[in-house]
Amino acid sequence: MKAQPLNVFTRFLCATLIGVSSFSTLPASAVENASPSERTLPATAETAVKAAILNHPRLILKNGAHFVVLDEAGLMPAGTSYGYGLYKDDTRYLSSFDLSLNGANPVLLSASTEEGYAGKFIYGNAADAASGTPEQQIMLQRDIVIRDGVSEKITLTNFGNQPVTLNLAIAYANDFADMFEVRGIGRKRRGQLQSVEQSLPNGSLISYMGLDNKLMTTRLLFSETPAKRQGDRVEFQYKLNGQQSKTIEMNISTAGLGEPFAPNPTIVSYDEGKVQADNAYSDWRSSTASVTTSNTEFNKLLERSIRDIYILRQPTPRGICLAAGTPWFAVAFGRDQEITAMETMMFVPELAKDVINILAEYQGTKSDDFTEEKPGRIMHELRLGEMARMREIAFVPYYGTVDATPLWLVLLARYYQQTGDLEFVRKHWPRVESALAYLDSEMQTGYLRYGGKPGAALSNQGWKDSGDSVMYGDGKLAKAPIALCEVQGYLYFAWSEVAHLAELLGHKDRADQLLLKAQKLQQNFRKDFWMKEKNCVALALDGDGRQCDVISSNMGHLLSTNILDKSESNAVADALLRDDMFSQWGVRTLSSKEVAFNPMSYHNGSVWPHDNAMAIEGLCRIGRAADARRVIGGLFETAKYRPDMRLPELFCGFSRTFSDKPVWYPVSCAPQAWAAGSVLQMVSGCLGLVADAGKQTLSVVRPALPPWMERVDVKGIRVGDGSCDLHFELVDGKTKCSVVSHTKNLKLDIQE
Repeated sequence: MKAQPLNVFTRFLCATLIGVSSFSTLPASAVENASPSERTLPATAETAVKAAILNHPRLILKNGAHFVVLDEAGLMPAGTSYGYGLYKDDTRYLSSFDLSLNGANPVLLSASTEEGYAGKFIYGNAADAASGTPEQQIMLQRDIVIRDGVSEKITLTNFGNQPVTLNLAIAYANDFADMFEVRGIGRKRRGQLQSVEQSLPNGSLISYMGLDNKLMTTRLLFSETPAKRQGDRVEFQYKLNGQQSKTIEMNISTAGLGEPFAPNPTIVSYDEGKVQADNAYSDWRSSTASVTTSNTEFNKLLERSIRDIYILRQPTPRGICLAAGTPWFAVAFGRDQEITAMETMMFVPELAKDVINILAEYQGTKSDDFTEEKPGRIMHELRLGEMARMREIAFVPYYGTVDATPLWLVLLARYYQQTGDLEFVRKHWPRVESALAYLDSEMQTGYLRYGGKPGAALSNQGWKDSGDSVMYGDGKLAKAPIALCEVQGYLYFAWSEVAHLAELLGHKDRADQLLLKAQKLQQNFRKDFWMKEKNCVALALDGDGRQCDVISSNMGHLLSTNILDKSESNAVADALLRDDMFSQWGVRTLSSKEVAFNPMSYHNGSVWPHDNAMAIEGLCRIGRAADARRVIGGLFETAKYRPDMRLPELFCGFSRTFSDKPVWYPVSCAPQAWAAGSVLQMVSGCLGLVADAGKQTLSVVRPALPPWMERVDVKGIRVGDGSCDLHFELVDGKTKCSVVSHTKNLKLDIQE
């Protein structure tokens, strides 16, 4: 194994702190594109924005447009650079929130955030010599729920037998920092932070006037008038008898871009907010299929993943999207949403519908060099913060992605396979034709490529979009423009499946054209990308048609696209499961035999669950279920080492012989959409579920449960207008499927 020197990794990590989706650095022109109307940021400790240190432990609660980033004690301490705060639409609406009891910080006893949108924190008091109160006589309990803002209930309980006098102080502050500022991008100028306004008898307002003359405001509202208020601090004073409790309610609300608060504000209690949040989750959950296994730990992973998918849903100006991940990417992406929607299609098809719609709404309509928008192109990333609104950054949205457009077509085709909703396809057909025209315009060399244009915000535009992720066998970076192997597979599958949709809609000539394109692409791909010496697919072709001759995980995405023949698919599967690629925790992004391998890198040796899940689906499709089970087992073991029982965005690619537990990547997002979705894709893969709504059929093809999962029950799978409940059981090493119930209009084809 050839590891890169530590100083190289350190420089790379520093670059990640100020990057975009892939953590690549922005061009100087994007930062320096300042408006003459900008005002200078006041140089005070209260308003200075510091670079974030992203690898600090944190807790996250999210629901809808809002999320909070908390320390392990459930607070937002002032004076740190860890990104703590309350966020909405890429803006930090509260930068600190701290509690003290009789002048001392309470001591955390318990923290629970398993519900995703709600949390409970229990503290004991520090000893108070002045009043003679011993430690942990006073319990402070905080119940928090995120809905349209934050509702919090604070309960103080005196477990002693003598009366005590308590002073509860709450300190808070704000900087209204753009998310890119929080992550370390400096700004020469920014808007004006207003003074804290205390016109409300039981609350405070903090406001900021942006450079675009848009006012953003945070409102704190308490269920009673504070005994004392001073700037950004309020105090409540109570006398509690022995065994007595006192409760105070608090709401934190946001108003962005000049939208007003409702007059005469009233408190929404925690209990009321929690019921609203629980009911909303239950309603959404009832619309999805349910999966229960005999393995209680895997059930926890499943439930955590489904909850993560739910809390990552959020509004945009043009509809509901699925955020890529918190805390740094709670925004709409193209590729991330599409892949997550495909991962979850069998169990949550409505998510795919939302994703198709929102990406269609933001589909390119004009040419713009700054954002790389082109007619028909599907976006990469949408930011809604002040820096995007001022075009200081290109993500307004930014369209620099090579794979989001073919993946959108793939997603639409798969959505039809699951639902049979041909009218939905018909509605989007003009968008389909626009996307196809864009792809044709990018195919002058015969392959879908990216790169070679100066000033782009991302130097690499595939899913491995860090600046050093595409290279030759000697470790040198590839010469643009670059044709990635998996992108050609996506395009082949898109053309093939959209041809079927075209025929259903009566466009026979269009269907024939697309099939011919797909056939030609397949022939050329198998000739140009196959590495004879290594007997697998090259990562990419460079601008001269030279192979980027490294063994990478990208080829695993090809297994479910049908662009390879049977022998080639098996050769790829063999390569993925060798020790240089499979770490026993998961399949690495790059072979440990390659010069550029670094298990601590972002894309050159790490392990990504979504990358593995796509390979798992392909392995199951080509009849390599035993290999798929090995990979699933490694990822499941990884999740069990996480205290939150969830799969992270990525982790380091060290083998089990090097470390007896997974090594975490320092800036990995969690929750993260396609990591959460990967769990559902693993389940549908090993169950062998294949939908064909056009034929009103659900096939169960060679199901293969891992040995640690003896039974699986799936309820409410929907294919077309039909639905079914299935039971899977491992009997003498073989997986048997039985039909518990199904509607008459759904046929079951079980191929054990």
